Amino acid sequence: PRVMAAESLMIITRLSPHEAIAALHVPPRVLRTVAMCLQSALDRRQLANFAWRLSDVVEPLARLAAVEHNREGLGAGGALDQLMRAVAMASYNPFAAEPAQLKHCI
Repeated sequence: PRVMAAESLMIITRLSPHEAIAALHVPPRVLRTVAMCLQSALDRRQLANFAWRLSDVVEPLARLAAVEHNREGLGAGGALDQLMRAVAMASYNPFAAEPAQLKHCI
């Protein structure tokens, strides 16, 4: 159920304007699950029988992080550490197709 909530949140976040995202009050456990989705995308492993792609997770994370009241939950959930991994991958591995495509989100 937590992964479904995180996936739903990411879909809503991608489809919503900033004002609607700012009005969302996301439970910390869902933000932690989004961070877990990012970690599984970076590790290229499945989470809840789903193979997450960086593009599935980084854009919604960036949009969620643009709202101040989400930042603490994202940081506590480990999203910042995982985003730093994504930046490092984009910076140090120019031949990895997916991280390079994400530079506009990061």
